Amino acid sequence: MAKGVREQNLFRSKSVSHMTRLVLLLTLMLSPSTSGLDSMCDATQNATCDGALGGPVYLQLMRNARGYDLNLYNGSAHIFRFKSKSVFFNEFNTTSVLQRWQFVPDNGTMIINPAERRDAGTYRVGIFKDGRSVGEYTVQLTIEAPVSDVDLSINCSANGERSVKCSSNGDSPQYSWSLDGRSLGEADADLSSDNQTLLLRGNVTGQLTCSVSNHVSSTHTTRLMELCSESETPPPTAKTAESETPRPSAMLAESDALHPSAKTGMVLPISVCLAAILVCVLVVGGILYVCKRKKRTQTESTMDLSDHHTHTVPGEHEVAYAEIHISGSRGQQRGQPCGVYEEVKPAAVSASPAQQVYSVYAQLGPAMGPP
Repeated sequence: MAKGVREQNLFRSKSVSHMTRLVLLLTLMLSPSTSGLDSMCDATQNATCDGALGGPVYLQLMRNARGYDLNLYNGSAHIFRFKSKSVFFNEFNTTSVLQRWQFVPDNGTMIINPAERRDAGTYRVGIFKDGRSVGEYTVQLTIEAPVSDVDLSINCSANGERSVKCSSNGDSPQYSWSLDGRSLGEADADLSSDNQTLLLRGNVTGQLTCSVSNHVSSTHTTRLMELCSESETPPPTAKTAESETPRPSAMLAESDALHPSAKTGMVLPISVCLAAILVCVLVVGGILYVCKRKKRTQTESTMDLSDHHTHTVPGEHEVAYAEIHISGSRGQQRGQPCGVYEEVKPAAVSASPAQQVYSVYAQLGPAMGPP
């Protein structure tokens, strides 16, 4: 009889265990999740758990919550209790939280899907049985963005050295390198302090792999490393950052240095222009001087003609006076002036000067007496 009871209890225990596993499996299958971002954490004791941003987070608070009084606190705030059913409190009793937070009592697992950054924090778990505390511990939950989009960028220097940088999106990425499946050693490359950039030595070639990871995800990328070709190697230059944008004077000096004949080619047109301007000035000056000289000559001729016509007005006769000096005249009376002024009648216009003088003597002859 007792043996039969024990077998029946054992069967029931196995059935409950199988049922619990089945419920947990169905919960995981039915919960929407992002592939590769599922985060499971054993929170049945003090623990630090990491969850992927946007993915599901599974916090197993106890193995089986039925028959227990399970309480969850965020800091000092009471946010959840399960005794016979699940009840959320305070700011967690909202639609946005209730749609993402679900508790499975058969396996004591709290499911957060999708996880958000505001879900991160310090949670305290308190378990009671018949009014007595049977367990209490703390769970530190961190939510991180998974790493993604790993990229390798390669730069070839003037001396043929290859600088490789690995970059990725995500929170707190950690970088590691391998070459042809083995860890990269100091003989192969110089690594930066954050392991994000390396400088390959000498003729190192092969499959270079950069692996990136954080607490919730990991990824990697591989690229074949070869020696830098001439087309990839930039020409050596001594220019600094300040001289990357040359000034006009610097550009002209560089142009003259590269092409010595450029300066001669520029000076020749300038000389021709100056000579043409000088010739034009001389021609214009000469023309102005000739015009001024000609105008002055015409002015002087006009003035001479004006003076000549002043004493020969048509219709009038010019009166001429002659001073005659007489010495030893026999008919001179006492008191008579030595010089006699007589009006001389105008001579004919056609008379010559000698005829005019003769006429004067002819008129004065009787008064003067015989010579």
